[in-house]
Amino acid sequence: MNFELAEVKKYLENRFQKEVDVEEVKQLTGKATGTEALKQFGYGRPFLVSCRVDYLFPIYREANSYPHLLEQGITGNPESLKAEELHGQAWGIVEPQFLKAQEEAMAKYKQLAGSARASKDLKKIVPAACEGRIDILWVTVGVQQWGFFDPDKCTIHIHAEPEFGDEDLLDFAAVHTILNGVTVYAMKPEEMPDEAPLAAVFRY
Repeated sequence: MNFELAEVKKYLENRFQKEVDVEEVKQLTGKATGTEALKQFGYGRPFLVSCRVDYLFPIYREANSYPHLLEQGITGNPESLKAEELHGQAWGIVEPQFLKAQEEAMAKYKQLAGSARASKDLKKIVPAACEGRIDILWVTVGVQQWGFFDPDKCTIHIHAEPEFGDEDLLDFAAVHTILNGVTVYAMKPEEMPDEAPLAAVFRY
């Protein structure tokens, strides 16, 4: 499974707290192959954690051209660690970076709130997601908004209950955003910007 599908699958499972079949993800995205693997990994914030002998790390860092290499790494031989142990140590290093990025993203939204660069309006966010204009997106966990988007007329139809041909517009926006390599945060309702079901910062 390529990174595009893996990230959409991870997003959906995080949002609905249940296993999602990859074939369902393929149907949702209409994609079976990925094109920008590293860009997709980590919802647009791909951090690289090294497993190393410390005295060799400066040599690797100098040769490395990847922009998101973390200074802190896992010391020792990774072959001596189980996969769960390796994941736990790596996540302990990466988690503070994700939390910092999340705090910075929220601060950016608050700074831009009330301007044309930020919105909690579904009717503005969905077209922007399709056009690749989203810079950061927040989606509420466990909430659905049924309807459909007509890209030809650039219009959104919203329904209180699902109707034939509808889809969850929150997921629609999130999936298109992820496929553009942009950060998506799936949040609890009380953690959302302005406590809205959907919020975004736009590139322009």
